[in-house]
Amino acid sequence: MADDGSRLVAVARETDRIKASAIVDALREEGIEAEWREPRAPWFDGLERDWLGERYGQILVLDANLARAREIVAGLRAAEGPGGPPAP
Repeated sequence: MADDGSRLVAVARETDRIKASAIVDALREEGIEAEWREPRAPWFDGLERDWLGERYGQILVLDANLARAREIVAGLRAAEGPGGPPAP
């Protein structure tokens, strides 16, 4: 990620590495720098949140790209159908 003072913010949560990779790839295809951070220690809330016993990694983007990234993720989630993870 760029080191220009921008903040990394969560745009989506995901438990499945394959789905997370597809989301990150879609964001990158749109020119948005993105990465997926896997869950680590349960006490470190910045990278992991427990929800109904699931461990979610977070897909992160630079704050300047957040609005566009949310649109892309919402489109992907809509195509996927209901039952996805909660929004961050």
